[in-house]
Parts: sequence; structure tokens; C-alpha cells
Amino acid sequence: MKKFCGTLLIGFVVLGLKAQEVVLPTDFRQQNLTEYNGSIVNPAYSLDRNNPSSIAFWSRWQWQTYDGDPTSLFLNYSARLNDVSAAGIGFFQHNTGIFLNTGANLNYAYNIALGEDIFLGVGLNVFAFQQKLADDRFFVPNPIQTSAENDFILQMAPGINLSIDRFNIGLTSENLFDYNFTTNERNTSPDDRMFQALVSYDFPVSVLSSDDSSVFRPMLYYKTIPGLDNQIGLITLLTTNKYWAQAGYNSFYGFSGGIGGRFFKRLSFGALVEVGTSS
Repeated sequence: MKKFCGTLLIGFVVLGLKAQEVVLPTDFRQQNLTEYNGSIVNPAYSLDRNNPSSIAFWSRWQWQTYDGDPTSLFLNYSARLNDVSAAGIGFFQHNTGIFLNTGANLNYAYNIALGEDIFLGVGLNVFAFQQKLADDRFFVPNPIQTSAENDFILQMAPGINLSIDRFNIGLTSENLFDYNFTTNERNTSPDDRMFQALVSYDFPVSVLSSDDSSVFRPMLYYKTIPGLDNQIGLITLLTTNKYWAQAGYNSFYGFSGGIGGRFFKRLSFGALVEVGTSS
């Protein structure tokens, strides 16, 4: 009986420790990108969420462990090609805590008129990157593979956005298709697809006497990440020609708030902080 109780106690301790491990999602963690670089949230957003002919840099530090801080970096140039299409090219580095992905991004979006004030935007993000272990201190080689392999991966993320006047409904998948050219096989299984649905509405507001284009935009989204809890989030954005401010909540990352300003009519700078509600 004592041996049985001891074994049961050890089992509970092991399960308890395992349950306390917090796994960082492998997505781009881009849920707060609302004012700039919106094309990484949904590739169709490059039609109206990215300023035409602009260069935007976004960085995120995710303090997840004591000995590491997984980061995301995204430098993007976007431009309107004509009245119905937009394109962009960018560099990104994404550290998931396990893998470090470094590569380039291509974006293209096209707007289809369906009726008066009704448009369907279709877009595609193509990511080409090298993937390697972010931390190989605990990497144990096997007889066949003696080092952490650097894989070259191609990943495609399509998206659509239906715009009805000021109301928007979007759907996108961050990794609907991917292929590992190093191993000559799909990089992830069909069960690993990530999907995100987004709805938003633009309310015109009068904030500054010299600004007739101020907008208040609440956005609700739902994101599925295989192996982890689905994420539900709400973001509210107030944008003017002088500044922008936003606040939000994500069921995994917690509450967020940020502000940014525009200077000399060409330069913008802002920052945002997230505060988790649990471990």
C-alpha cells in the first residue's frame, strides 16, 4: 500500500509539473498589428490597412523564459500598384523559442468590386525562410543527423476580406500550404493548419479640427492554433492624422495597450505592451 501511494504521489507531481509548462504558440503573434504592417495579419489588408508606398518596421519581444526572449521582427515595403491592387516585399525573423525562422516575404492583393460599396479583397503572403534550432544547447544528435539541420521552407498564407461600406469580414490561414525543400516533404501535417476570422467596423469620429479622416475601429477575431487553446481577441483602434491609440484583449496573452504618433508627416513611431492574466 505504501509503494502504491508513493507511486501515485510521484505521478501527480510529474503531471503537475507538466501541466505548468507554458508552450508558446508558433504563429507570428501579430494580433496587435492594426495601424501598420496589417498585411501580415491578413494579406488582403495591404489594400487599405497599409499606407501606400511606405516602409514599416515591427518588432516584438515575448519574455517567456528566464534564459530567452523569443522575438519577431518584420521589415516591410508596401505600395499600391493601381486602384485595385497592392504589393509588398519584406524581411522577417521569427523566434518561436524552439525554431528560428529567417527569410523574406512577398505580398500581393487584388480588390474585386461586387456592387456599390461592396468589395472582395483577395491576397496572398509567400514566406521563404531558413529554419534552424533557436537553442541547440540540449540538442542530442543521432547517428544519422549529427547537427541541427538548417531547412529551407516555403509557406503560403492566403486571405480574403469582404468589405461592405465600413464593415469588414476577413478570413486567413497562416500556413495553408508549406513545403520543406531540404527534406522534400510537407513541413507540417494537414492537422497543423492555423486559421483566423476577423470582423471590424470603421466609425468616423471628429477628434481634431484639422482632421476629417479620424476613425475608431473595433475588431473581433477568432484564431485556431493546433495543439493549443483557440484564441479570442478584441482590439479597439483610434487613428487620426496626428496619433493613434489602441487597447485590446487576447485570451492567451492578456490585456494590451499602446499609442503612437506621427511626425513631420512622414515618420511614425509607436509602442504597445501586453500584460498577461496568468502564467
